[in-house]
Amino acid sequence: MQRADLVRLAAYVRSTASAGRTLEPVGPFLATFTDDDANPYLNYAIPDDGAAPTPDEVAMLAAAFDRRNRVARAEYFPALCPALGATLALAGFVTEAVLTLMGAGRDDLRPRSTVSGFTVRPPATAYELDAAARVQRAAFGEADPAGSDVTALLRRVLANGGSVAAAFEAATGRVVGAGCCSAARGGFAEITGIGVEETWRGHGLASSLTWSLANSAFAAGAELVFLTPGSATALRSYARVGFRRIGDQVHTSLRRPVAVPPDPGVS
Repeated sequence: MQRADLVRLAAYVRSTASAGRTLEPVGPFLATFTDDDANPYLNYAIPDDGAAPTPDEVAMLAAAFDRRNRVARAEYFPALCPALGATLALAGFVTEAVLTLMGAGRDDLRPRSTVSGFTVRPPATAYELDAAARVQRAAFGEADPAGSDVTALLRRVLANGGSVAAAFEAATGRVVGAGCCSAARGGFAEITGIGVEETWRGHGLASSLTWSLANSAFAAGAELVFLTPGSATALRSYARVGFRRIGDQVHTSLRRPVAVPPDPGVS
């Protein structure tokens, strides 16, 4: 991917992360917070292109997360911030993962492969949306705390113009897999949260969900759909649909006890 395209992609990521979240600019970072969900992947900072924060600015960033009782995290493209990793490491941030950034254009998508005995489509009812959310959470090892609104994330995706797809077992109508895609803006859309029940993994459902979401994004005007596989297995699944490597994304976090009590006005 050319640098100019990566700059456009970074701008899209900032815009998408800002939708429906509490924002706090901190030095060269945009910190984003999901007030009703402490999931670390829904609370993170995105640096400006070329960010070179001072130690004080990194400390201020950590404090912003501490006030909300959130783990201080950052997600960024190292090609746009080559010095950032070393600066964050000096402050105690630890790299969680260096994820392969994969993308596909409309012409890259391979013909859809159907999986016998299953149907992939958007959830049509609140019950189906709830089932899709629970399958996603279970696939990523996330518990459902008592009284929590498990569909909040998917409803935010839909409210912001994105899409949700679920895999239904034809014989029972049960949801066994799900995923979502952000709204197409500026020519980009991002697929996230592809999860399949353990019993049905390896049957091609993840690829089918990815194809369905990507096709919907292209129909909505996306020129490039991207995603970040969390494992080698996921990478192969997305590659079968036609996605290819276009760069890297770093996830890093400060793992330490919260030092500042949460601010009751924002948490």
